[in-house]
Amino acid sequence: MLPIIIHLFFILLRLLIVYSYISVNPDETILVVDSMIGQEAASLTASFDDAVGITGAILTKTDGDSRGGAALSVRGVSGKPIKFMGTGEGLEDLEPL
Repeated sequence: MLPIIIHLFFILLRLLIVYSYISVNPDETILVVDSMIGQEAASLTASFDDAVGITGAILTKTDGDSRGGAALSVRGVSGKPIKFMGTGEGLEDLEPL
């Protein structure tokens, strides 16, 4: 499952690079990370930040068992804040940090 997610991530990354050449100037570039991927979040964050430059992150599935590794990786690699943490399935389950 993880190789498929990584493959899809790189397709999205290529689309974002092409999209960045179009005259767009977003206020925020947020990376959404599934906290279940743990330490793999470090390489994901580094690649995404190098390609498009993130301003922050949202961590999802933080109500599970493996949540600390992804949070430390995202913050440590990018130096950008984690803006929200998802603790459930609904929009009301996004908690600001």
